[in-house]
Amino acid sequence: MTTNGEVNFKRNISAPCAFMACKQDPYSHKSKMEIAYPAVDCSYGCDACGWNPEEKARRLKEGKWKPVKSYRSAVDGSTVFLKSGTKQLVFRQVTE
Repeated sequence: MTTNGEVNFKRNISAPCAFMACKQDPYSHKSKMEIAYPAVDCSYGCDACGWNPEEKARRLKEGKWKPVKSYRSAVDGSTVFLKSGTKQLVFRQVTE
C-alpha cells in the first residue's frame, strides 16, 4: 500500500505513474476524481518502471507476445502450468 509520504514524494518528483482514480466518500456517497499512484513497491526508477506510460508503450512496441505453457515457481522451484492461450511479452536478448 502506498503511504502518504510516498504519495507526497511522487507528487514532488512528478512521477509518471500518476493516474486519475474515482474516490468515493463513505459518508456522503459522493465520488470525485483524484490523482492516484499504483500501490506497488517503488524504487523510484521511473525510467525503467512498467507503470510509467512511456515505458509501457516502449515495451509493447518492442516486445513480442509468445505463447507460454508453464513457468518455474520462485518459491519452491516447482513447475506451474498455465491455462491454454496464456501469452507472455518477451524481448530480444542483448548479448555483449
